[in-house]
Amino acid sequence: MLRRRKNSEAMLLGGILDQIARSKRTRVTQVMRALRKRKAGAARYRLNQMQRIAHLEELILEHAIGGLPARQAVPRSLPTPAEGTEVEPLRYSVNYLALASWAAAATQGTTEHLFAITGSRLDGGVLTLGHAIKVQADEATRTSVVANDAAFFKLLLALNDADLSLHALLHSHRFDGVPRPSGVDLQMQEWLRAGGYPAIQAIVSEDGYVHFFGDSRGFEVSVHGGGDHVQRIDSSTFRIDVASASRTLLDAGAPGGVAAV
Repeated sequence: MLRRRKNSEAMLLGGILDQIARSKRTRVTQVMRALRKRKAGAARYRLNQMQRIAHLEELILEHAIGGLPARQAVPRSLPTPAEGTEVEPLRYSVNYLALASWAAAATQGTTEHLFAITGSRLDGGVLTLGHAIKVQADEATRTSVVANDAAFFKLLLALNDADLSLHALLHSHRFDGVPRPSGVDLQMQEWLRAGGYPAIQAIVSEDGYVHFFGDSRGFEVSVHGGGDHVQRIDSSTFRIDVASASRTLLDAGAPGGVAAV
């Protein structure tokens, strides 16, 4: 009787253990299936990422010269002069309220800011500096700003698709006095030229100085309006009374005294 009872208990226990084992196997199988699905999903996601990166690299290789999208179609790009031909300087035109509003925006907070400026091409070849777009930055400190490459490419290609051109890059130096371009700024100018962009650069200081610079093609900048609120320091440097421009914009109803960028 005792042996039969023990045998019954053993059979019962064996059945329970078998059920537990089957349950464990089921759970393990379910977990493995879930892991395989998750792994497959992760692999598909990674493949999609790699395909997008490869596509971007193809775009860069197809469109890029010196790190920028390819030479823009005429008339947005600069014509290549014949050998020995004297190259006329590029001519730019900007009104002082726009320039002051960009200077105010570029000196907000404590870090440097970068803006891409586009505009129109007038009769006679004058390029206007009319609209500024803030460039997305990967890193911005008090002494530098690093543009997000993919966002910058997208911006340049979008301008090209809209039949517009990059006419200038503007960024801030967070100190007083006439700002001067760094080695990085000068390298960017070489890239702009290699890409065929009719673009110069501008640097604004904390106290309203705006210094323009370009390359060996030469350039001229005319700032219109402002009267005594604009002081021409030399052919490429101005000092803008940003506070007076802000008051003018406030009186005109512009939000915060700074035009949209």
